[in-house]
Amino acid sequence: MSERHEAERSPDDDSPWAVKTRHIRDQLGTGVIFALVGPRGTGKTQMAVETMRYEVRNYHPSVLIVRAMDVFIDIREAYDSPEVTERDQIKRFIAPHLLVIDEASERSDSEWENRMFTYVIDQRYAAMTDTILISNQTPKDFEQSIGSSIYSRITEAGGIVQCDWPSFRGAKQ
Repeated sequence: MSERHEAERSPDDDSPWAVKTRHIRDQLGTGVIFALVGPRGTGKTQMAVETMRYEVRNYHPSVLIVRAMDVFIDIREAYDSPEVTERDQIKRFIAPHLLVIDEASERSDSEWENRMFTYVIDQRYAAMTDTILISNQTPKDFEQSIGSSIYSRITEAGGIVQCDWPSFRGAKQ
């Protein structure tokens, strides 16, 4: 978790952000895959962080938040390491009870990245572990960029959470 998201924000009011945060956390433990999509500054990452806090406090301490590029960088590091295999690196992303992947759309769209991303999500789907993907895209653009396999799993096992309220950053954006 980044320093920026260390301060807690309680989802105990009736704002759209709080309502959707509660909706996500109420479904944890069922192998959900949610995609939080919408413009920058709407609190998508904070929503995921609050969901992680809830998971750790109430159910399971095994959570991980990474950016999509971190997944690919970590897997590629195995290519230069005699001690760590590609499979070892991939297991790191499959193992947590809750995995949050921020900036899910910030990928090069290479065949290798798309296949690795699909593999990780598919393994988590099969294991019924919870996953949250975050993107600064519209739902339509996200669907196109993430690929049909992942999108199909999201629509079956969780859903698209559209974060379309005004930015919390206000004039700073």
